[in-house]
Amino acid sequence: LNNQQKAIDEYRKVIKTGASSPSAYFKYALIMDEIGNQDAASEYYNLALKNGENNIQLLDNLESLWTSRIENDPNNAQNHINLGTVLQKKKNYAGAKAEYLKARTLDPTDTIALYNLASLYNEMNTPNEAIPIYNEILAKDSANINILSYKAIAQEKLKDIKGAISTYRTIAQINPNSKEGKLAKEEISRIITKNFKGQELIDYLTLEANSSPNDFGAQYNLAYELHKQNKYQEAIPYYEKAINLNPKYENSYVNLAQIYLNLNNTENAQ
Repeated sequence: LNNQQKAIDEYRKVIKTGASSPSAYFKYALIMDEIGNQDAASEYYNLALKNGENNIQLLDNLESLWTSRIENDPNNAQNHINLGTVLQKKKNYAGAKAEYLKARTLDPTDTIALYNLASLYNEMNTPNEAIPIYNEILAKDSANINILSYKAIAQEKLKDIKGAISTYRTIAQINPNSKEGKLAKEEISRIITKNFKGQELIDYLTLEANSSPNDFGAQYNLAYELHKQNKYQEAIPYYEKAINLNPKYENSYVNLAQIYLNLNNTENAQ
């Protein structure tokens, strides 16, 4: 017992220095496990895994640990999740998937297994399997930006372009001025421009501009596309809206002047 306490004290010193290795975390977790402090043990096993994902020996040790735990307690869902996490780090995707699904069978209310499956399918690049999991998470947490982003990416991979646009639009509506909201708007513009041409492109850009009247990018993108398609009169009001929203963007003035020249309206062109 005395030696055990000394070991705990020494590992604590190492951890406090900030220079602790994944191996130190793992050994400290083992001691916490041995003395029955499950919360601390779980915390340091996770730290060992997080900081030692490229350490094959550590991953092997963790795999052996959770495999042994499952043998002793096969109906513990958390043990299966822990083993699945290790196997995912080792790129054993089939094994990880089996463990997460087993955990869900043992405890259908456990959300960790669900999130881990979402992460796994994203890493495996299997969008057809991923989307049902994303939808299940979103049914409980509809404003989860990370999962919505994963879903939009998966939809685009499956050529569900309208679905991807709709999902990105949901992200943009949650918090339009956030980094994620602005990025979602950029993704909408990219997807529309990439996948639609002619009048269909204008229809989608018009929908975006009218649904986001205070978004400079949405107004400018529509004006520019109308301009490119020689629909000058239709482009003018959207260039004007873009100028009102961002007076410092010079291209709006240049393009609007070019339209007036094309319309032989030299007065407004000046």
